[in-house]
Amino acid sequence: MSSYLRLALGILPGLFLFGCSNTDKKNPLVTETKSVEIELSVPHSEGKKSIYLGCDSKPISVIFHNNTDSIVRMYEDWNSWGYYNISFEITTNDSIYILQKGPGGWWKNFPSYNAINPGESLVFNFVLEDSFCFPHRKVIRGSYRGWNGLPHKNYDSAKIRVLYELKDGISLQMVDSVTAKDPALQRSFLSGLTSKQYDVRIVSTF
Repeated sequence: MSSYLRLALGILPGLFLFGCSNTDKKNPLVTETKSVEIELSVPHSEGKKSIYLGCDSKPISVIFHNNTDSIVRMYEDWNSWGYYNISFEITTNDSIYILQKGPGGWWKNFPSYNAINPGESLVFNFVLEDSFCFPHRKVIRGSYRGWNGLPHKNYDSAKIRVLYELKDGISLQMVDSVTAKDPALQRSFLSGLTSKQYDVRIVSTF
């Protein structure tokens, strides 16, 4: 089951939203004045915006807003076309961490996608638990596989940003035969988007 919710510029209760707008130079749908925006929503704890990472993490949300006049499409994150496309970059005073999903496997796999209409939004919810916390997990459809690259210590001050990229190894022309036959459909897919950095506290739960 996909981990997204559709809503119309909604704000999740009890969470802080961080707005970001960034021009996607690869996608003709995104312009300087009308763009796709990413918002990051994280829990607020002890007076600070805090991201919990490790074996007892709290959920965060990545929200895509379509402010263009056209439909924007993204592969759903349950299948191999969309599973790896969202990652996180955490910058601290001593390191840069790239958080990516651990290796996945599928018993059933096909390129389904989300369509975000103009003025609408799409939410992906994530729990950033380290793959180390699941040493005996089975890689099956619907299983939780964890994340790689998480810091294993606390940081009172850090910066985080969200990275969205249609991975280089995934070719619409080579893999998704349905999309490959429709150039207009190909152009509607979001190929890359990066949020700006946001100040947070990192809490390790290892």
